[in-house]
Amino acid sequence: MKEENNLDLGSVKIYKRAISEIVALAISETQGVSLIKPSLFCKILEYFPNDSLYGVEVHVDDNASITLKVNLIAQYGVNILDLAREIQDVVKIAIRKSLNIEVTSINIYIRGIEGGKNEIIH
Repeated sequence: MKEENNLDLGSVKIYKRAISEIVALAISETQGVSLIKPSLFCKILEYFPNDSLYGVEVHVDDNASITLKVNLIAQYGVNILDLAREIQDVVKIAIRKSLNIEVTSINIYIRGIEGGKNEIIH
């Protein structure tokens, strides 16, 4: 009987930053929403190693389950509940497609509204 040869090529490590970038790209393709914009201080901090992208927090528990916290700015006039559900669907599909991992929960936080006559500063 022929013995099957297995070759171990090493391991794959996916950083939280990479996951948050997948989330940000998925959100950028959705109409009516954008990630919350970082302050000048936060922009400076991005030059130092960190685990996530501003506006997206990635939590991985001991069972490799992923929970996301996404901070967004919605466009004025958009149905926020429909938008939040769409973002959850888009992000879930993007993570599954890119990493073949299921996300446990995607928590959406609308931090402000932009584009209205009386634009809210966030």
